[in-house]
Amino acid sequence: DESDRVAVNQALDSGWISDGEFVRRFEQGFAHSIQADHALTCSSGTAALMLALLALEVGPGDEVIVPGYGFAGAANMVLAVGAKPVFVDVGADDWCLDPSQIELFFTAQTKALIVIHNYGAIAHMDRILALTNRYNVKVIEDCAEAVFSEYQGLFAGCIGDVGCFSFQAAKTLAAGEGGMVVTQSEDLYERMVLLRNHGMQPGRHYFHAVAGHNFRMTNLQAALGWAQLQKKEFLCRRRRMITDYYRDFFHKYRELSFQQIKPSEHPIFWANAVLLDDNAEHSRDEVMKSLATAGIEARPGFVTFDQMPPYQAHPLPVARALSERILCLPTYAALEKNDLHEICREVKRHIVKEKSFF
Repeated sequence: DESDRVAVNQALDSGWISDGEFVRRFEQGFAHSIQADHALTCSSGTAALMLALLALEVGPGDEVIVPGYGFAGAANMVLAVGAKPVFVDVGADDWCLDPSQIELFFTAQTKALIVIHNYGAIAHMDRILALTNRYNVKVIEDCAEAVFSEYQGLFAGCIGDVGCFSFQAAKTLAAGEGGMVVTQSEDLYERMVLLRNHGMQPGRHYFHAVAGHNFRMTNLQAALGWAQLQKKEFLCRRRRMITDYYRDFFHKYRELSFQQIKPSEHPIFWANAVLLDDNAEHSRDEVMKSLATAGIEARPGFVTFDQMPPYQAHPLPVARALSERILCLPTYAALEKNDLHEICREVKRHIVKEKSFF
C-alpha cells in the first residue's frame, strides 16, 4: 500500500540502497515486536538458518535432528555446513517434531536440533527443551512460517537458542525476500554479525576475523519489511479472522480435521491446512484440481524427506500420511469474508459427503 511505497522511496532517496538506516530500524523494531534481545537481518530465511548453524559451530562430523515433515530449507543447510541431518517423525496432532521420539535418535555426535513450527503452529517446546538441556544440544527454531506466533507467553524464535525467520513474499510479514535471526545470547549475536558480512570485524576494514558469507539484507528490503512491521496488529488480526472462519465452517464435518492448537499456544497461521480423512468424497489431488478450475489456488503438503534422494531418510510414517492428505487453503491478509465463504463452499462440495456431521 502507500505506506510501503513511502518507506521504499525514502530508502531510495537516502542514496543508501545496500546497507542503510532502514536495516537498523527493521532489526530494532522486529526485536522489540517479539521481545528478543538481539535481531539481525539477513538475505533470506535460508541464510538465517545457515547463520544459526555456523554460529553454533555445527560442521562435519556433527548430527542435527530435523523434523521429518516441513520445508527442506533446514535440512539443506545442515547438509551445506557438512553435517548430517537426522530425521525424526512428527506428531499426528500438531504436525511438528514429536518429542516422544527425539531421544531415540540422540547420539554422541548430536550437536543441534532444528524445530520447524509448521504452518505457524508451535511445537511442544517445553518437552523438547527438557530433552535438549539434558543432553546439551542447542536448539534452532525455524520460524519461517510462525512469525508472531506465541507459546506459553513467549514468541516463536525466543524459546530456543536461535530463531530464524523468513520474509519471502508469501509469508505473514513480507519483504519480497529476506530473513532475520534472533537470539538472547550476546555471544551468538556478535558471532552472527561477523559471519553475515564476510567475517569482517566491525570497525576494521578488510580484516576478516573468521571466514564468513555475504548474507546482508539491502536497505530497500529492510524499508519494505519495516513498513510491513508497522502493520503487525492488522496482519495478525486478519490471519486470526481467516483461521477462525475456516475452523468455524468445517468443524462439524468428519471428512477433514485441522492442526491441533495447544491450550498454551496462540498461533498466527502462515497457511491454514486441513487433513483429509479417508472418508472424503475425493482425494486431495482431485480436490486441488477442482479448486483450481474454480479459480482457487490450494497447495499440497510438503513432500517428506524419505521420498527425496538427497536426504537418505529412514521411513517416516506419520509425515508420509500427512504429506499425502494435507490441503493448504488460501491464507493472505486481503481475503474478505465473502472470499472465504466461496472457498469453503467449493471445498465442502468436493470433500464432504451428504449428512456427514459429527
